Amino acid sequence: FTEKVEGLEEALGNLVQGTSDQIKELSARVSTHMLGAVGTIVGTFVAATLKSPFDTFMFTLATTVYGVYMLLFPLLIGSWATNNQHARLVAHFDRTRCHYNSLLSIARVDSIAQGRVSRSKRDFKKVLIGSIVIYILVGGGTITAGQTVNQWKPAPLPKEDKDDSDRYFFFLSGDQSDIHRK
Repeated sequence: FTEKVEGLEEALGNLVQGTSDQIKELSARVSTHMLGAVGTIVGTFVAATLKSPFDTFMFTLATTVYGVYMLLFPLLIGSWATNNQHARLVAHFDRTRCHYNSLLSIARVDSIAQGRVSRSKRDFKKVLIGSIVIYILVGGGTITAGQTVNQWKPAPLPKEDKDDSDRYFFFLSGDQSDIHRK
């Protein structure tokens, strides 16, 4: 009996550890992509600023391409693959659980496994949904940043006036009148 319980505990430990590893991996990928988004925005902004006038096309293109990349690959493909990997992990445990249901009672297996399995699934789902929301916000924000800058119009350069009279203004202080240069 003890060996059977230990076998179930080991299978349960594998599920919990596998889920924990997936959560860590997912969190690390989200962090890496967020740093990439910041790097893209800052790097292309600096590069576009070095060109005179500001190169809005280069900035818009780089941020839009990176934003679309984030929405397609890490968000759609990465989230789908991670969710499928977790589903396979849970399915493997469910098969193992059925085996132990026949060796032990279903009530005994449920009393050992149910709470930990539920917490493991819930924690994974929270992190997956949170990462999806972050990818949507940052990917969409990166695209929006590029499109917003694309709509900027450079301020007109001041024209050189031959008439210098508007460069002076009068400052009245008490009885005195002083001329100050702008």
